[in-house]
Amino acid sequence: MARAALIGTGIALIGLIIPVVHFITGPLGPLIGGFLAGQSLPAPDEGKAIGIGILMGAFMGLLALPFALGVYVLADVPLIVAYIPAFVMLYVALLGTVGALAGAMRAKSA
Repeated sequence: MARAALIGTGIALIGLIIPVVHFITGPLGPLIGGFLAGQSLPAPDEGKAIGIGILMGAFMGLLALPFALGVYVLADVPLIVAYIPAFVMLYVALLGTVGALAGAMRAKSA
């Protein structure tokens, strides 16, 4: 399950990095990554799909944390910037879970 979550996180990051198209693939990257991660499960079920979404959110939140802390320390901005990783974590977890559930249901029906 952790491997599938890393795959989904990697796909979401790739969608965020690509220039010009990142305006579309950036916000939808966790959904796409979760879908492909849900399909990659050997025995897809809903519990594992929810776990994938939560792990994807945790991984992305951990990736966003150093950037937010760096901005807070170096740019002398209010502490509210520290909430950005929490927002990223919730956003990615929600979309990753929805995508993983859709991917797991599609893999189960195939």
